[in-house]
Amino acid sequence: MAITINGTGSISGLSAGGLPNSSVTAADLATVQDWSGKTISNIGGGGKVLQIQQAVMTDTQSFSGGFTTFEDVTNLSVSITPSASTSKVLVMYSVMITGNTFGRRYAFRLSRGGTAIGIHDSAGSKTRASGCGMPLDSNGVMDFHSNTILDSPATTSATTYKVQVVCNDSPTVNVNIASNEADNGNHSRPVSSITVMEIAG
Repeated sequence: MAITINGTGSISGLSAGGLPNSSVTAADLATVQDWSGKTISNIGGGGKVLQIQQAVMTDTQSFSGGFTTFEDVTNLSVSITPSASTSKVLVMYSVMITGNTFGRRYAFRLSRGGTAIGIHDSAGSKTRASGCGMPLDSNGVMDFHSNTILDSPATTSATTYKVQVVCNDSPTVNVNIASNEADNGNHSRPVSSITVMEIAG
């Protein structure tokens, strides 16, 4: 097809990819690009980080013992809306947690939209969890737990990831606070967090 320079200032007959490399430079583009209503795909290929969302829990939460179903840690919850259904979501969490009774167990897990993820295989009657712990003394010293899970939500809808806790062995479970603390400089209160990254598929 012949290339025609039209009187209107447009060029017709130029096939896609017909311009040689470096024909369009940064100087030829507007300083601000308006991509509203457009879909940009495959920029940089798979494995690139497309967005990051994070929730940092700076307060405390306590759970009374003896409950057998997982309960939400209120401020360890973060939402992300993947830009493509082929994207993966890298979930990273760190939790400061303890029980108040020596030798009594607690467990926690990750949840995506109400579905447990990153948990152990089924093993009899044991609780399937992402992490677990047990106070080793009566002072309720806090334990630090962290993990990284690569999830495949297969959706472009807003998706919520959260940390949940269970303690069916009858202790009280505390997040970001020791079970036995005093109001002085020898005692401290930490933070917990959950971070999610959309990874291009």
